[in-house]
Amino acid sequence: MKNRVSVILPIYKALMHMWAGEKSNRRRGNERMLLDRIARKIRREYENYIVTNYYILKDTWQKNRVNNPTIVGISDTLRYILENKCSVSRYGDGEIKWILGVRQDSFQEENKELANKLDGVLKSNGRNHIVCIANGFGDPALFNTETRRFWSAHMGRFRKDWISHIDNKKTYYSTDISRCYLSYKSPDVAKEAFKLWSKIFAGRDLLIVEGTKTRLGVGNDLLSGVKSIRRILVPAVNAYGKYKEIQDAVEVNANREDLIILAIGPTATILAYDLAEKGYQAIDTGHLDIEYEWYKMKATSKVAIDGKYVNEAGWLGGRNVQESNNQEYLSQIICNL
Repeated sequence: MKNRVSVILPIYKALMHMWAGEKSNRRRGNERMLLDRIARKIRREYENYIVTNYYILKDTWQKNRVNNPTIVGISDTLRYILENKCSVSRYGDGEIKWILGVRQDSFQEENKELANKLDGVLKSNGRNHIVCIANGFGDPALFNTETRRFWSAHMGRFRKDWISHIDNKKTYYSTDISRCYLSYKSPDVAKEAFKLWSKIFAGRDLLIVEGTKTRLGVGNDLLSGVKSIRRILVPAVNAYGKYKEIQDAVEVNANREDLIILAIGPTATILAYDLAEKGYQAIDTGHLDIEYEWYKMKATSKVAIDGKYVNEAGWLGGRNVQESNNQEYLSQIICNL
């Protein structure tokens, strides 16, 4: 990033000097507006670079001076789920921000009730239920450089907040069970994880609760080994606003032997816990399907997926999704909220 800025700034200055001599006032005005936008973008990137490095340095100093939690690795987390048929709530950088009331560009608005419930589940010791948190604690050596920088900066800012909201006597599990490809240096991490996911899904009746344009497993073989699939569709944005309706719909339609798959942002984190308390197995799978799509296509960055809502690739068209005419998918929908 530092090298990029040092190259772009002189180019910008040279271009401004060149266009200053243009005879066409109209052309000069348009080009100056474009260059002003470029300059603002460069400034934002440079400021982000400075802030990021500040938090990375801060975390280098503080990470070994606090009592960090125990986090089970990705493969061992998936084996535990497979062996115990437990429910799963996942926490990433977004969930701690919702708890703290930090604004973010997301598909879920800040909500005090949501924050309080997320905080409660994070500390919980529920019935056959595990809580997964970010692998950003300690030294995440398996991460690629970009992800390592991201988590170092995030922890530089939020490590003490995380620690103040977790139970250090509790064993936590890895939230990267569904973020196992793009963040890691080796694709072998994802290869092993997806094999274990296949075993978790194999022969199960799935009740999928997802956003209206999530379409988990559609167009790929992620769910090829399941016995059956039924779907409950909920709003793609601000699903928590319909929490009671969603929970009621699940309980009306779910059988006790079903594996309930939740792909509805932070609403899933809470709902997995509430359903576990009532004797269901519910797994908050987060972006598992999108991560699998990126793995299959050998993507090197977050890109849009045709026919699926990809919040993190919004600027690439990931939030502009057409209606589906896939008859198999449409036949699986039993409820649309």
